[in-house]
Amino acid sequence: MRKWVGLLLVVMLIACSDEALLDDVHISDVAEGAVEDVCAEQQQYLAEEMICAPPLTCEGQQCAAFGHAIIAQLQHVYGSLTEEESIATDEAFRIIASYQIDLQHERIETEEDVSQHEMDLHAELWFDFAWLIPEYARFDLNTFEVFESGETLAHVYMNNPEEAVGRWTLGVNEENIELASETMVTYIHEFAHLLSMRDEEIDYYADKESCTSLWIDDLCFRDDSYIKHYYDAFYTTAQPDAVDYYVSEYAMTSISEDFAETFAHFVLTEQPTTTRPVDEKMMFFYHYGNLVELRADILRRAVTWLEARVALEY
Repeated sequence: MRKWVGLLLVVMLIACSDEALLDDVHISDVAEGAVEDVCAEQQQYLAEEMICAPPLTCEGQQCAAFGHAIIAQLQHVYGSLTEEESIATDEAFRIIASYQIDLQHERIETEEDVSQHEMDLHAELWFDFAWLIPEYARFDLNTFEVFESGETLAHVYMNNPEEAVGRWTLGVNEENIELASETMVTYIHEFAHLLSMRDEEIDYYADKESCTSLWIDDLCFRDDSYIKHYYDAFYTTAQPDAVDYYVSEYAMTSISEDFAETFAHFVLTEQPTTTRPVDEKMMFFYHYGNLVELRADILRRAVTWLEARVALEY
């Protein structure tokens, strides 16, 4: 979960069809073909997400330099990619609407009684996330919910333990975040929770007595899980509440929030050149070639995501 209020402005090229009401099911879809025709030179059309992005020209650990180059380019144009400024309020939590996710068509649908205006807004919120996070990396999200809250910015949780796949919910606040950088940090933070909470990471059938690896936050993290490796690297001794140890104040609240916040900064900042404990935490992720490549994939999408976001602000 990520705290504060507000989330997600929106990108572009979302359309709700005039035929959106089928058998009492509301469907919001991306305008098919709309993006493919407008991809700029040196960009490619990504059919699964129906967006444009620069091509990914690296694999594994080689993608570190690719990602650094994009960050340098984006920081030159937009400034810091991790700046945040939101402030909590006392607004109570309330779910506004819940949707099923159709990954094949990159759309959301619901049988709930929602207005066309709400449908359009919520579809934009979903596509805003889906633009930035590759489809292959969020394959097990099957539910999207929109809520209001003065404290929670976004969350991810398991919605059906009995399902083998497709049993995770992404929730976002209907309110708006002013800073595009804060929106990106929030999306990537929540994705990091999903990354660290899948079945290959946690034994959901183990209790404290039967867990033979790491029992923390009432969960049994497997021996080869990201959180177990993160714990072994940084949490076998007490962590002081100091800025040299955490990327943000929120990261101090638990190891899972520390992992998610640090992962977001790993994606959105250049590789550290110093040896502070917080820098060593970011370097942790560079040991995984798959995560280095995923970082580059997210960053190339951020190129057009930010272009679209800025275009909507003018």
